[in-house]
Amino acid sequence: MTLKLYVDRTSQPSRAVLIFCNKDYDLVYVLETNTSYDACLIAAINPFGQVPSIADGDFKLFESHAILSYLACAYPGVADHWYPSDLQKRAKINSVLDWHHSNLRRGGGKPTSPEAAAETEQILISSLSKIESVWLNEDGDFLLGNKEPSIADLSLVCEITEFEILHEKDRIRILTPFKKVLKWIEDTRIATSPHFEEVHKAILASKASLLKLPVDENYETGSSIKAMLHLLGPLLGIPTSAEAAAEAGKILTTSLSQIESVWLNENGKFLLANSEPSIADLSLVCEIMQFEILLEEDRVRVLTPFKKVLKWIEDTRIATSPHFEEVHKVLLGAKSALHKLPLEDNYESMSSIKAMLQVNGINFEEITVDLTKGEHKLPEYKEINPFGQVPSIVDGDLKLFESHAILTYIACAFPGVADHWYPSDVAKFPCLGTLLSVFNPLSKKKSYVAKRAKIHSVLDWHHSNLRRGAVMGPLLGIPTSPEAAAEAEKILISSLSQLESVWLNENGKFLLGNSQPSIADLSLVCEIMEFEILYEKDRVRVLSPFKKVLKWIEDTRIATSPHFEEVHKVLLAAKSELHKLPLEENYESMSSIKAMLA
Repeated sequence: MTLKLYVDRTSQPSRAVLIFCNKDYDLVYVLETNTSYDACLIAAINPFGQVPSIADGDFKLFESHAILSYLACAYPGVADHWYPSDLQKRAKINSVLDWHHSNLRRGGGKPTSPEAAAETEQILISSLSKIESVWLNEDGDFLLGNKEPSIADLSLVCEITEFEILHEKDRIRILTPFKKVLKWIEDTRIATSPHFEEVHKAILASKASLLKLPVDENYETGSSIKAMLHLLGPLLGIPTSAEAAAEAGKILTTSLSQIESVWLNENGKFLLANSEPSIADLSLVCEIMQFEILLEEDRVRVLTPFKKVLKWIEDTRIATSPHFEEVHKVLLGAKSALHKLPLEDNYESMSSIKAMLQVNGINFEEITVDLTKGEHKLPEYKEINPFGQVPSIVDGDLKLFESHAILTYIACAFPGVADHWYPSDVAKFPCLGTLLSVFNPLSKKKSYVAKRAKIHSVLDWHHSNLRRGAVMGPLLGIPTSPEAAAEAEKILISSLSQLESVWLNENGKFLLGNSQPSIADLSLVCEIMEFEILYEKDRVRVLSPFKKVLKWIEDTRIATSPHFEEVHKVLLAAKSELHKLPLEENYESMSSIKAMLA
């Protein structure tokens, strides 16, 4: 059966998928408008109603990075440079893709005020600077010093081509300082020509219509700086104006709603209807754990509506206990100081990684990086992570950052990791790939990568939705307003709702209908555990409506117990300090999530 691509060529992720394919497929154009026809057409494939999406036989998949990695693994003849079979090289590519979601692509809405526009441009310039100084800071023509492009090059460059829409003076002002970026874009265009030019005709036509310019059929002459970055203005979850805060609030509500309605909209306890957590559960739950930093009334208000999300967090905690509790000790211990000190927004990612290691019996040396003392900005740490963020790992000569990339690497690189965390594919078992090639079954090979692709879909959604809220801004020292807080809560509620209605909308206990947790379950549940910091009434108010989420959290906790509880001890200690509550040694007795389920 022919692969079907659902795209809108004015969508930069759609263009990346189209350029990569360059193979037999049925193209279905879906304009990102509100027409009932297009809405119905795409909704049948993607419950979020977004492009790109694909249908490969009965298999439906969305989120562009998940699609790209799936296509690279599922189809024969794809050059290895796109998504290397070497685990360390692949992990590096995943690191770039995760960074893309959290930086370049964040805050994709158009600024609605001069203040929001100015803040957007500042963060955009920071992102371009990081591309130039970190990702392009080696000898090769492409990201990570490679001599040929990967799916990461394709994804970021297609993001950048959105800049064609800008007026010439603005485009030149923003991009001219970044010579390496401009050369890299041109190198990527040449490496993928003529498909690059053909795919970008729609964006050039849009530019001509918008700016009343003639269209040049030759992309090179039609493009003033060859290929340009999209003025997305990633807000990094830290709104600095009322307008930006309001937008961040909407995103958070939407994200929680989507977690509840999409990722948790099945019968399983974890994401994607799984009965056990995946790395996606771990990543998202640890993200949500950041809400522990909020005042109780705010946390309850934000999370209570999302019953499925609450249950899923608790399930993930149980599934990874006691590591979950132990990993979150630092967060809880630091909570009382957070009113005075800024908090890095990635503690929850560190929690999911530590829980993953402990649950699977992987020996590791934990090195604490004290953010309050600025140790993450020291030169010796920046040798490991040039962005000065946690978590990071060192495995021999490999230095890796971005939590999702770390989780997938750990799942693949270490023996003895249960398969449910990150289901096996041919890349993990090269001998299996040889066997399958003998018996031809392209469909068999696809079956090995489809489950993994679904987990990537959840993890990518996590970056673009759940992580973008700003409910905890006041506790993090981030100026906000009642309006911004209300909007942030809406985004969170929306995300929890989507978790419940989409990702948990199958028979399994975990995400995607799985019977065991994956790294997606672990990631998302650790995210949601942050809500423990909220006042009880706020946490109950936000999370109580989401029964599936609550059950999934509890299932994940049970599945990873006792590591889950141990990892989250710090979080609970900080909560106790902040709210002047006695600290129970038993995580279960202190768990508001379990109480909400009861």
